[in-house]
Amino acid sequence: MDNADEKLDPLVVSLDIDETLVYCSQVPFHYRGETFEMVLDDEIYYGSVRPGARELLEHLFENKERFSVGVFSASTPDYVKKVLEHLIDPGQMAQLFFVLTRENIRMGTLIDLRTGWDVRENKPQPLKDLSKVKRKAKRRSRDRIIAVDDKPMLWPRTYGNVLPVPEFNADTLDDSVMKGTRSALDFLSRLDDVSPIEKRGMVIRHANRMLSSKDRSMSLSTFSG
Repeated sequence: MDNADEKLDPLVVSLDIDETLVYCSQVPFHYRGETFEMVLDDEIYYGSVRPGARELLEHLFENKERFSVGVFSASTPDYVKKVLEHLIDPGQMAQLFFVLTRENIRMGTLIDLRTGWDVRENKPQPLKDLSKVKRKAKRRSRDRIIAVDDKPMLWPRTYGNVLPVPEFNADTLDDSVMKGTRSALDFLSRLDDVSPIEKRGMVIRHANRMLSSKDRSMSLSTFSG
């Protein structure tokens, strides 16, 4: 339900890092967008920032009455710290409600989101537990918690709280995915319960809607001129 006129607690946004906001590799690669390097345990990591990721982060941090931002990554604490130091400034770092890393991952069974059946694997897989986000965010329910992640299957049985985004592999300069994510989060922030809403394809739908609106605006501007 849309409660635009009702005072709601900020939407808790749990952000994934790898292949969602950045792409990193220990092998050098060519990318025409924003790149960076970082040293971790005497190893060099080569990274790239997803187009539009910085603008998305700025939007979330600037609107703290609407969003409570945290990070949940399957990577090591040191790696996450290094990436965040590159992505956000100290003031934004202080605004993070939580930073969950590999230490907070549990092992379990992957779920096929299309069928709801367990994915047959020979060994347990690292999974993200929404209850950990709920505790860190000090929420009694998961009604207003959303996880932005390129791998929704890592959130078994709570994918109603996941906003899937296409995987980023330093393979595009297009910022429409992050713009669509921002628009989708703005929409979800007005709901008292985000879980019943179908979110598969939502980012792309919002991105396309924004593009269509821009095209209409340009057409009207051209016509009026």
